[in-house]
Amino acid sequence: MKKLLLVAVLLLTISALSFAGSTTATATATVNAATVGVTKTADLALGSLNQGASSTVTALQSGAAAFTVSGSNAVPTIVAITYPGTLANGSNTMTFTSVGAGYQNSGGAADQSTQSAFTVATGGTVTSASDGSLYLWVGGKVTATATQAPGSYTGTLTITVTQ
Repeated sequence: MKKLLLVAVLLLTISALSFAGSTTATATATVNAATVGVTKTADLALGSLNQGASSTVTALQSGAAAFTVSGSNAVPTIVAITYPGTLANGSNTMTFTSVGAGYQNSGGAADQSTQSAFTVATGGTVTSASDGSLYLWVGGKVTATATQAPGSYTGTLTITVTQ
């Protein structure tokens, strides 16, 4: 009986023992560039027009404003475009209208003919290319009144890019 009791105690002791295991994992993180560069490569050139006429340059045409963005690779990029309401020559003004903007985010060299259009003229969110590049083109339209004062009219178009 003592042997049976000793065997029972040993079995209970062995079954009460617990087994444990452990392992490790590696934590990794990538820090993206803290700065975004935006460079104007061309002004919006609306050309010459007569009094009472208008001139339009789309984002796909020669004369569109062009910008190069450099930043983090393949990340959501917010592009905000602010257009002038008018172009001015001293105290004389001429109405300016946005006609759309486009972007290319496939990397490599800028190719205006392969751009995609923003769904709204004021920009939107797109993903930068795998090399961090993004190319932008912006068009516009001016309309001169029948009595528009002759001269050179200018305004400011602002591109803001956030990643």
